[in-house]
Amino acid sequence: MTNKEIIEDMKITTTNLDHLGIVAGVFDQLGISEVIDNKIPKSRQHKVSHSTIVKAIVLNGLGYTERRLYLFPSYFENLPTERLLGKGILPKDINEDTVGRTLDRIYEYGPTKLFTEIALKVMKKLSVEPLLLHLDTTSFSVEGGYEGDDGENAVEITFGYSKDGRWDLKQFILSMATNQYGMECEKYYN
Repeated sequence: MTNKEIIEDMKITTTNLDHLGIVAGVFDQLGISEVIDNKIPKSRQHKVSHSTIVKAIVLNGLGYTERRLYLFPSYFENLPTERLLGKGILPKDINEDTVGRTLDRIYEYGPTKLFTEIALKVMKKLSVEPLLLHLDTTSFSVEGGYEGDDGENAVEITFGYSKDGRWDLKQFILSMATNQYGMECEKYYN
């Protein structure tokens, strides 16, 4: 048998990772999966963890934008999913049900809270020390009552100094502190 016949007989297939291999590697090196899996553990019997789905969403967003959730598996059909997402992960595992459930769990947990915790983990991993802090506040004027399900006040909103000069309306104030990179710093400094 010649070398050419051996090669033809092996039926070798190749797939192209492009930039997705680097992105998947950085995702793993920064420990993003650890944060997601600790904060939003898998609670159902589906095969794929929420961190794997988030990684798939990131990879998908870099090359397959503006597509419906049910098309997620088709994006990964020609990609080496086991190399990018983990051993045993197939394109059919990244489906609209698992993606939708992960997005629901992120919503329940709080997307901003999760992002902040991931950003803080990355900052710590990369030894990013804050040099500058920026604090900004804004006030919102509101009307009406804010009762909880039990009929008690859910939030205490009072009259006060309003930046828009509306002394006749209740208001609440939102404040945020960020470092020089624009990352929220509340938990970083507490």
